[in-house]
Amino acid sequence: MSGLWHGGKPGLRVGDVVVPGERHYVDGCAVCEAKRRGETYRLENGGAVDPVNAHEDRVYMTDDRAYGRFYASKYPVGDLYRVEPVGELMESTEDRSRRGMRRRRGWCRLLSGLSG
Repeated sequence: MSGLWHGGKPGLRVGDVVVPGERHYVDGCAVCEAKRRGETYRLENGGAVDPVNAHEDRVYMTDDRAYGRFYASKYPVGDLYRVEPVGELMESTEDRSRRGMRRRRGWCRLLSGLSG
């Protein structure tokens, strides 16, 4: 199945419009503390962990199903959704390292969902 995918909060329904959600932080989590400060947590080797989104006013969708699934996994039991864009989309410049994968920023409407 092709199209655009969004992974995230479980329990959304077909026809729902996905908009940016509230950020969740865990006390004592170094990655969460960095995000609260608007920074990206770095490993000792310099690698970035869960970089800060450049556009917190948008949701992200991708044409790479596996990448959408990764974002669903960031919730304890997240869901993967097939979506259609609503309004203006902007190409993401944050994910240039994955050849052939595009991520877009905007709002989106759910077409179908896959649990867990």
